[in-house]
Amino acid sequence: MDEVTSGLFRIPFGFILFLMLITGIIGMLIKSTKKKFMVTLIIIPLVLAYTMYFSGYYRRAPLTEKNVQEIIEITPSDFSPSFFQGNVKNKNSMIYYYGQIWHGNVKDLERGRFFEELFTRRGTLNDRPYCMLPVQSDKGDNLQIAWHTGYIGIIQIQLDDEHYLELEYNISRDIDYYLGFFYAPPILPIYSFTA
Repeated sequence: MDEVTSGLFRIPFGFILFLMLITGIIGMLIKSTKKKFMVTLIIIPLVLAYTMYFSGYYRRAPLTEKNVQEIIEITPSDFSPSFFQGNVKNKNSMIYYYGQIWHGNVKDLERGRFFEELFTRRGTLNDRPYCMLPVQSDKGDNLQIAWHTGYIGIIQIQLDDEHYLELEYNISRDIDYYLGFFYAPPILPIYSFTA
């Protein structure tokens, strides 16, 4: 769904949330006897607005060392071509990946911002360092009104002394399509690149 359509879809929902918030604030100010209900009318719109606009940004990558090994296996062994892509269907999800082989070392790469660094995972597999950058919702920046349809992530793996792989992957699940207008559902390490 494009940004215009998803934005139009959210306008009536946002209006309802706004009315709930105003009703709760007015109810608290006029000293209503239903204080718990009024507090609920204030909290629910705030939580729902948070999930609609901020959830899904910077989450830990849903990959394990098994996934790192699978990625090494699908990488061309002679590094030719230096760019490759593919996709794999898992149960209720689809992974699209795009790999690029570069000269250099994973340890020498510059890192991102503080929050990005906070969710980044590093490790080694068979003496090969790797770096899993955090996944982000494909809806873009926090305040964009686009519909969430999946997650985008990047992993960097040292292949030998002179080359490293940078693999960008997109994970799209059925639940993202069903709940994406509202929030970005949690993502768990249950995916395979060689299914």
